[in-house]
Formats: sequence, C-alpha cells, structure tokens
Amino acid sequence: MSSNNSSSPTDADAKENEMSGISMVTATAYLRKLQRETPPAELRKMLDDMARERQASPEERLRKKEARALLVAARKRVEAHREERRAQRERDFEAGSLRHRYRA
Repeated sequence: MSSNNSSSPTDADAKENEMSGISMVTATAYLRKLQRETPPAELRKMLDDMARERQASPEERLRKKEARALLVAARKRVEAHREERRAQRERDFEAGSLRHRYRA
C-alpha cells in the first residue's frame, strides 16, 4: 500500500474528475451491455449501491477505500504464496526425478 494516500477533499475531487474523463460513448456502451446481460433486480441493486456510495461521507468513502486496498493486498499475498508453493512443488519434483536418475 502506498504511503501517499491522502484524505483531503481536493484529492477526492481530483480522483472523481479523473474517473469522469471516460467518454460518454464508452459509458453508454457499458451501461447498455450491463442492461442486456444483468437481471433487472441485480442491476437495480448495483445502482442503489452506487447511489448509496455517492451519498456516503468522505470518512466512510476513505474507510471503504482502505478496506478495498487491504483486500487487494491480501489477495496479492495469497497469490504470491500459491505461486511460491507451486514453484516449490516443481523444485521438489525435479529433485525427486534427479534422485531417481542417479540411483540406477
């Protein structure tokens, strides 16, 4: 997690403006795709969640952002652990194969 996370309203506004740089064509196409592929009840829930998030206080937004960052970091650690275990199994397999080769 980076140490330059800032909680000032100006930074939040800058981030929101950065996200609003998506073209209307892209946003409209994405919304149409969502409407086609998402059941109405699920789509309604997604929109309600988004509206609720927009109404959240800056502190609540920051708390959720930090929670998401922690979740992403945890997922990365789990993935790194899995990758290390996979690599270790490969090394163990290779070592076992070599042992059998030199035994004869």
